[in-house]
Amino acid sequence: MRGFGLLLAFFGCPLLLLIARRLRLDSLSPAVRLGLWLICFGVVGIAAQTSDSWMRQLGISAPTPKTVLAAVAGVAITLAAWPLIKLVQLFAGGLPVEQTTQFQRLVQLSIARRLFIIATAGVVEETLYRGYGIGLGKYIFGSAWTAALVSLVIFTCAHFRWGLSHLLSVFWAGFVLTLLFVFNQDLIACILAHIAIDVIGILIAPAIIARRNAMKAG
Repeated sequence: MRGFGLLLAFFGCPLLLLIARRLRLDSLSPAVRLGLWLICFGVVGIAAQTSDSWMRQLGISAPTPKTVLAAVAGVAITLAAWPLIKLVQLFAGGLPVEQTTQFQRLVQLSIARRLFIIATAGVVEETLYRGYGIGLGKYIFGSAWTAALVSLVIFTCAHFRWGLSHLLSVFWAGFVLTLLFVFNQDLIACILAHIAIDVIGILIAPAIIARRNAMKAG
């Protein structure tokens, strides 16, 4: 049962998005995002069936001040590398993420839609790739570090649809969140950090760029 749960955690979302693409459905639509939530609930349900201590294994516990501090540290470390990542992307001839088609489609959505997408990514991806992928994956792979490495690689590859230039920033954010989970076993901290990173990248940064461009145009 754990093995099936791991397969669903690792490949359920990419498979759903691939099917949506084949059916010419908008991957950012509420229906597809709700499908991601269903996969998450399914994986959590499997975890609940496999162990009485499933919440602890997933890293689910009441938030503490340490949870907030860990999340803030994760966000700070992730953002600190963004300027360097952008330089590497430009040097390699790739487009900055804000110029990709997927990102442009995303920032044109309403704030409410973007918040829903951000919340979905934060909760679903952290539960699947960190909570289940590492928390329960370590029992399948025999080591938390092996589970973490496999989960990180699959998490990064799952974002391939955003383009090659975006994978470096995905890998870095995933790497930081992976370490955050391995060392703290706190899924809530990972979720908070993931959501905060996406809020900055998808809501705050585009607003700042748009305002700056408007001032230059004026």
